[in-house]
Amino acid sequence: MNGTTAVVGDSANPDEDIVEVDLSDGSTIAITGPDANPPGEGVPHYIALNKPAGYACTRRDPHLKRTIYDLLPDNFRILYSIGRLDVDTEGLLLMTRDGELANRIMHPSRHVPKTYRAEVSGRVTPEKIDALRDGVLLSDGPTLTARARLISRHERSGTSIIELTITEGRKRQVRRMLEAVGLRCERLKRTAIGNLSIPELPLGDWTVLTPGEVAMLTGEAEP
Repeated sequence: MNGTTAVVGDSANPDEDIVEVDLSDGSTIAITGPDANPPGEGVPHYIALNKPAGYACTRRDPHLKRTIYDLLPDNFRILYSIGRLDVDTEGLLLMTRDGELANRIMHPSRHVPKTYRAEVSGRVTPEKIDALRDGVLLSDGPTLTARARLISRHERSGTSIIELTITEGRKRQVRRMLEAVGLRCERLKRTAIGNLSIPELPLGDWTVLTPGEVAMLTGEAEP
C-alpha cells in the first residue's frame, strides 16, 4: 500500500491510498488509486493479443515506455496476461480475468504446449534438431522433450526458420535452447497455445475468444 507492504490490521482510504496486488505471474493489479482497475462491465473474459516486439507484459515498466496495455482499450486494464512473452518476443498472448483458466494453462503440471517460430542464424543440422527434440541442458536443468522441425532456409540472409513446441515455461527458454545447440535467435514469435492459433490476427491487434477457442486452450476441443 502506497509503495510499502501492507500487514494485517492496516486500513486504506480508497479515495487517497494506492493499494496494489502482485499476481503469481509477476504482474500487478491496482485495487485503489489513480490506476485502479475499472469495473468489469463490458470487458470480455478472454482475449488474444498479437503482441509486437518492444512491448512489456506488465502495467508499468520503469525501463520501457510501452506496455501491452497501450494496445488495448483503457477499461481492459482489468485483464491480466496468462504467462508472459519477453519484450523482444512477439506473437500470441492470452489475457483474461478468469483466474481458474489462467491457472490451468500456466500450472507446470498441465504441460500445455506452446509453439514458436524462430528465425535463427547459424548452421541448422539434423543433429541440432534432434537435440532440441530430446532436450538440452540449461543452467536451470535439462529441458523436457519437445517438437522441433526445420521450416525453411534462406541462403541470402544466412538464416533459417525453426518451429519449436515446448511444454514448459522457463524464462527465455526457447532462446536459451537454441543457444545451447549453437544457434542465435534473431526473431521469435509464439504462434499457438494448446490447440489455439490466430494466424489471421494482425500484429498489434486483439480479438475476443469464442467459447470454442477457449476450449482449445486446454485440449478440450480440436482445432
